[in-house]
Amino acid sequence: MRWVDPWWRSGLALGVLCACQPLPPRGPVPVEVAAELPRVVVQEDPAASEVLVQAVVRAGSVHDPSGAEGLAALTAAVMAAGRTGARVATPGDPSAAVGAPEVVVDRELVSLQLRCPAAVATGCVDRLADLLAAPEIGEAEVEAMRARALAGLAEGVGDGPGLAAELLDAWIHEGHAYGHPVAGRTGVLPVLDLDRVRAFRAERYVRETTVLGLGGPVTPPLLERLSARSAGLVPRRAPEVPLMRPVRGGPTEVLAVATGGSQVDVVLGHAVGVRPGSVEAVALALALATLDADAAGLLPLDRVGRGAWPTPAEHRRQVAVGLRLPPLPPDAVGPALAARRDALRGLVAQGPDARALASARVALREALDARRADPALRLADAVASVAAGAERVDVRSALHALSDAEVRRAATQHLRPDALRIVAVGAVEGLEEALGRAAAPEGRTAAVVHRRDADGLFR
Repeated sequence: MRWVDPWWRSGLALGVLCACQPLPPRGPVPVEVAAELPRVVVQEDPAASEVLVQAVVRAGSVHDPSGAEGLAALTAAVMAAGRTGARVATPGDPSAAVGAPEVVVDRELVSLQLRCPAAVATGCVDRLADLLAAPEIGEAEVEAMRARALAGLAEGVGDGPGLAAELLDAWIHEGHAYGHPVAGRTGVLPVLDLDRVRAFRAERYVRETTVLGLGGPVTPPLLERLSARSAGLVPRRAPEVPLMRPVRGGPTEVLAVATGGSQVDVVLGHAVGVRPGSVEAVALALALATLDADAAGLLPLDRVGRGAWPTPAEHRRQVAVGLRLPPLPPDAVGPALAARRDALRGLVAQGPDARALASARVALREALDARRADPALRLADAVASVAAGAERVDVRSALHALSDAEVRRAATQHLRPDALRIVAVGAVEGLEEALGRAAAPEGRTAAVVHRRDADGLFR
């Protein structure tokens, strides 16, 4: 916490300093900042046959009001699926050939991207501008997307890896703005009506929260058109949500959720006080990748390891550690969980093995290069980095520059193998004792095991 000295201690020195120094130039005031047009990130590729138009907005689920969990995701889905009221596409209008955008919603950001043939690039720009600034949102669109969201939550209970990852994320961030599912809750979604969706869009989809992007064969007139059309966004500042510090968990606990089937999906992790996008965060991700480059890294867990680098919407202000076991038959869960716990403990005690560290560097560099080779992902990542606002290191350079000692230090300082949150989903009936023994440190009592059925999850 930063403390400010009271005026009777600092006022004299401050008065002398001000008397001796020229007044600094006045910076932009909030009204001026809000009136600025959104920044446009350009990644030009004259040889490309398609144009990419991107928007990233600080309108993720962290901004869901209490009691309205899922409002951010529902609003984004309605906007993407709905019609646009500012312009009516005609058969000769290029925007008539443009489809719906790809939408990704996470805790902090919403990403919308359109991919169009270069011949209809103007329509692509107009379509995205209309979706952002003048969407036609009606009862029919809200009802349809709300029903789809509820169906998705019901289907999610049958997605073992995805359900386990979502439960772990919510558990680690219990009581935190990240501590509810992005898609919302089944008991809340039915009360999210048209008025709520319109109010959320009006508050969050404004100039100050939005960053735009253009990729492919970008021409000056196309860039000018995107900038001009972005003036349709309201010049208003949106409130930001302060985040509480990550909660340092106590001794290891286990959540076992019975969803049936013949296998068990297990994920484990804990919160860490590492700044996202920092060299220290890259060092920690690299240390975890020595355990398994495909299944260890920083949350969100559905994209760890070789997919560890954030998708367009997954730039968070806080991160957590996550590890995932492959789907296992029930009798193999205890030994596999104990082995992963021991490996994590060894990583803290001895640091990563030099050979494993070298292999992990190569694996993560290859994954990063593969991601950067995709023009759509490359543009989305660049726009999201600007929208997130925090300074971020070049990950590839950091992977090369980090010494083995720095990686070991990150593991020692931040990993807590005896203070884990473990989620097991699937055929967990009768596994409570085995899970408790496998999760607990040797010589200590078994970890606390919480047992739940799938019914009622995310209510």
